[in-house]
Amino acid sequence: MEKLNVFIVDNNDTDIRMRLKHAVMSTNEFDTCLHAATIRDALSRIEAGDRSIDIIFISYHFTREQIAEFASMARELTNAQESSLVMLLPSGSAQNSSLAEIMQAGVDGFLLEPYSSDDLVKITRLASRVSKDKATTREFVNIKFLVKDQIRLLDAVCCLHRGDLDTSQTFDKFRKLCLQVRDLQPESYKNYLSVLIDACERSMVPVQIPRNPYSGKSERTKRKVDQMLISRLESPKPKLDPKKEVLVDGKVLKLPPVPK
Repeated sequence: MEKLNVFIVDNNDTDIRMRLKHAVMSTNEFDTCLHAATIRDALSRIEAGDRSIDIIFISYHFTREQIAEFASMARELTNAQESSLVMLLPSGSAQNSSLAEIMQAGVDGFLLEPYSSDDLVKITRLASRVSKDKATTREFVNIKFLVKDQIRLLDAVCCLHRGDLDTSQTFDKFRKLCLQVRDLQPESYKNYLSVLIDACERSMVPVQIPRNPYSGKSERTKRKVDQMLISRLESPKPKLDPKKEVLVDGKVLKLPPVPK
């Protein structure tokens, strides 16, 4: 099993950092162990480091808001995108009602003082699984957004073409979205195809074909109206309940209730 790199963040107690570092370095599960006293310093050192961080331990001395901000900023860094975030808790706080809120702030697990080496290893493994599940969920949501945007822009290109309007800028946006697919890993690509097939089966191309109503001679005015129609088609479509609503000529109409 590959050893894990650890980072400890605590802004109030050097003793806490040193005890945890000693516990980490005395366990065969871990490799390097770095630490910082401030969130800013931690982010700076993680970004400048030459290796990925697997586990980040953060002290209870930080507020929930600070932890949420740190979790969000850390996962934007290349070396911490897959990091598990474990919060260190003081003795007697296991029943704290705010634990659920802290989890929502981005924490993957808790290590309660006093802890043993076995506790350290167990929570590290658990937090790693939680973090991996979260990362998978985040990626799946991002893929769904990507597919929705692709279909919306492709629908817009078709309608603009049928309405004799310029399709170049809308198609360029569609092409750039498609280029993102090249960077997907094999498992992510399989998820992408699954979402794409499902979304295409549910997709509804707008019935209304855009026609420029301007009949004057000003090319500038005509281009402005064209741009307005293009922007309207590129915008997200309203969500429909297929049992209650239908899209007709660009408008959402309510279906009559089904007799019981």
